[in-house]
Amino acid sequence: MIEPRARELLRSFGGIIVICCVFGTVAGIALVLPIGEPWTYGALRGLTTGLIAATTIGGLETLFDRGSLMWFVRRIPLPVFLLGRIFFYMTCMVLSVLLGRLLARYAMDVDGAGFAIDGDFWAAFYVTGCFSFLLIAAYKIAPLVGMRTLWNVLIGAYMRPKQEERAIVFMDLIGSTRLTERIGDAGFMRFLNDSIFRLTRPIVRNRGGIYRYVGDEIILSWPAKEATRAAQCVFDMEAALREHRPYFERRFGTYPRFRYGIHLGNIMVGELGDLRVEIAMLGDAINTTKRIEDACRQFDFNIMASSQFIQHATLPHHIHAVPVEEIAVRGKSEKLRLFGLVHATHRLVSNPMIRLEDYERGRRHDTLDIAAPPLDHTGF
Repeated sequence: MIEPRARELLRSFGGIIVICCVFGTVAGIALVLPIGEPWTYGALRGLTTGLIAATTIGGLETLFDRGSLMWFVRRIPLPVFLLGRIFFYMTCMVLSVLLGRLLARYAMDVDGAGFAIDGDFWAAFYVTGCFSFLLIAAYKIAPLVGMRTLWNVLIGAYMRPKQEERAIVFMDLIGSTRLTERIGDAGFMRFLNDSIFRLTRPIVRNRGGIYRYVGDEIILSWPAKEATRAAQCVFDMEAALREHRPYFERRFGTYPRFRYGIHLGNIMVGELGDLRVEIAMLGDAINTTKRIEDACRQFDFNIMASSQFIQHATLPHHIHAVPVEEIAVRGKSEKLRLFGLVHATHRLVSNPMIRLEDYERGRRHDTLDIAAPPLDHTGF
């Protein structure tokens, strides 16, 4: 069974191969038509060239830049890495052009030397080089904004801001300041990066979108109709971090713990900026989610959600919502009703008035209309 992150990398790699093959076929036809050679020869030549270039260059990007050798590559001195990368790219482009032409001429029985460095070679090399540059640039940009967002940008979906209803998760690393003082900025960057890599699998599996990293905070979002996945994703991320706790304690002397705020509401999504443009999510729902995450410090829950989210989502049977008192949110006249989310196998609170069976699947939404009992915060 392929892991979600590996599946995502393979999907990206497959997309690169398809794009290169299509572009190579079109470019190959365009190159041979002016000189009177058969278009089928040009199509086969371009297809072969694109396939070889995509497999070699795309494979390098996938393996070194985001794959299993990423950390090894990042320890190589930058000048050495750049020179090696340029050399490898140039070698791949030369071989793809020469082999593509040789195989096409052999298959189509077209006269000519396959390995000749002539005008025909340089024309194909320039086309291949320009497209490779654009493809590598796109491959670098896609992880920065996400493939879904990148596609929406290309088709102009965000040129005019539009309103969307979304489930939003704010997650904040606990104890980051103290940890940075102990292991330093470089160590903390590695710690945070390692944490994010461990979170990728549950995020991909639950179809979550990473909107932004803000320092040691991560903002995730889902369409409102997939709100249930947001709650499941949070607990899956917690399980992934617990699974890798021995690794973090061995390497850093501690392990990552997050606070989570979950909310559902309307936001505006659109392009923001001039010299530097980003796809921004703005609205009261974003600010409210941050306030919910801040409220985790007030209560003995690391995962808290709003009543709007609880009403909309169908929580899995093993996730229980425990009501707490309403809180005042800055800038809002109405108080916000919050719920602490806990796993069924975890102890809730020591207050005997709060019983696990009160929050079983069939009764969870009924608690929205019941005054929340006071919590004894000493039970955690």
